[in-house]
Amino acid sequence: LASEANDLMQEHTDDHDSSHKPTVTTALMQSKAPTEPILYIRRWIILLLFSLVSMMNACTWITFSPFASKAASFYGVNSLAIDMFSLCFMIVYIPCIFLSSYLIAKYGLRFGMIAAGVLNTVGVWVRYGGSVPSSPIYAVVLIGQILCAAAQTFILQVPPLIANDWFGQKERTFATSVGADFNQLGVAIGFLMGAFMVKETADIKMLILAQAIATTVPAVLAAIFVRDRPATPPSYAASQKADAASGGHKSSFIEDLKMLILNRSYMILWTNFGLIIGAFYAVSTVLPLLLENYRYSSNDGGFLGFILTVVGLAGAIVVGIHCDKTHRYKEILIGVNLGNMAAFIWLAFIVKPDNYAHLAVNQSILGLFITGAIPAYLESSAEASYPHVSEDFAAGMLIMGAQVFGIILTFVMSYLIQSNNHVGVLWLAVGVCGVTVLLGLFVTPKYRRLEAEQAASQMAAEGHKVGKRDDIPVTVAISHDSGHLEVDEPPHRVFVAKPIEDSHVHRSHHHKTAHHGHKNHHQHHHHRHPQSASPPDPDSTYQDLQEPPAPTAHPSTHPRPNHS
Repeated sequence: LASEANDLMQEHTDDHDSSHKPTVTTALMQSKAPTEPILYIRRWIILLLFSLVSMMNACTWITFSPFASKAASFYGVNSLAIDMFSLCFMIVYIPCIFLSSYLIAKYGLRFGMIAAGVLNTVGVWVRYGGSVPSSPIYAVVLIGQILCAAAQTFILQVPPLIANDWFGQKERTFATSVGADFNQLGVAIGFLMGAFMVKETADIKMLILAQAIATTVPAVLAAIFVRDRPATPPSYAASQKADAASGGHKSSFIEDLKMLILNRSYMILWTNFGLIIGAFYAVSTVLPLLLENYRYSSNDGGFLGFILTVVGLAGAIVVGIHCDKTHRYKEILIGVNLGNMAAFIWLAFIVKPDNYAHLAVNQSILGLFITGAIPAYLESSAEASYPHVSEDFAAGMLIMGAQVFGIILTFVMSYLIQSNNHVGVLWLAVGVCGVTVLLGLFVTPKYRRLEAEQAASQMAAEGHKVGKRDDIPVTVAISHDSGHLEVDEPPHRVFVAKPIEDSHVHRSHHHKTAHHGHKNHHQHHHHRHPQSASPPDPDSTYQDLQEPPAPTAHPSTHPRPNHS
């Protein structure tokens, strides 16, 4: 093969100066299938520890909403100041997500989990420190809440990253749904703790202490046990990502952001997710104040929030399993968007005094569709942005949209409540859901990651069969810039000629004929058959060559490919 490669090189360089003549090196790689994926039991431990950290972070976000009136009295501020405990999570996320995405990309999952644990733990203890004095200090508690909000930026974008780096192809959406669901479970626990523990304003201090202790334990365990990625990737997509990382390939933040902005399908997903989850954030924030106007207690609002979130967890698990089996993301997302709109329309008609049972059923349905949409959106964004943008960055930008719309909708809904336009809050949510339904119709499903893995699986099987034969497919690349002729072989049977960088070779002089040789292993000689070869297209990135014919019956004769 090296001898024939030298002959090819001689034909291309006969008419050039000898100083420009490349030297010849031959690199033969054993034809083999991609590394077989391996699943580790440790993946469940990492997912559980991350989920617990995420759960407690969400619990701190919603801490004060179930008893907003009591919290305002305890800290000596108005209701808008109490809403800032929730709003600061959305506000801080927008600038901090860029830094946290960069740090996770540079230092890995373990660094991100440690950063989240430290920020969250310090934040909850600062909140407790501001609540202990006889005259609680609102500013100190808000600083602690802002630290917890900064921790959130290392958490919300991570479920797709863990799913891709640790879980197999048929588990990813389920793993994403579990990671996202525990965050929603934290919201449910926050509603429940507020409803059960805070009977008087003095009970707020004990609630914050309990949350501080519960936050510290999983943060310490995560710092001990979480690792960046397994030794052997769990899927072909994860293997490709690991190979790119080991090869030093790193795209810049600006490049990634530009790719997402120019990706039509991703931007529709970004808008829809931002609207629907932003509406969920806003309604969760103002729900207790909204219900107080219909003579429901803060405990009633807390229980309704708990019902919404817990039932939503079941919905997200079901949606995650269904997505893993069918991968029909577009149809699923249109369905959940329609369900959200129908639930908000119903809520607008039944929100009235002494109608708690209907409200509970409505919140169950609303939670089923809203929370169920989260894993489907996160996995759809990973598919739409593959392979150019990492899963965590695509998810982080998606969640940033939810924060932006959540801030806007929270302020608008708070203004409507203060203006005694309570039903207007719900009709605003209906309008938001209607927009998501219409935009969802324009989403073109992009299953790039799934298709790449299916192709890799097929390629692995074919590559294994080719490796057992003597007519191993070979690619010859002639590079005048590097001064080397490289012989490479892909793990499939399609011949690809890499482009010649010095394109003037294509234009100068006449093009020589390529040779199609038959090699006899016993006699060690070549019998050449000249064939005409057309020059490569300088404007094309790759040029496909004809696949060699099947081997003849003679055991010692093996067909060789024709290279131009």
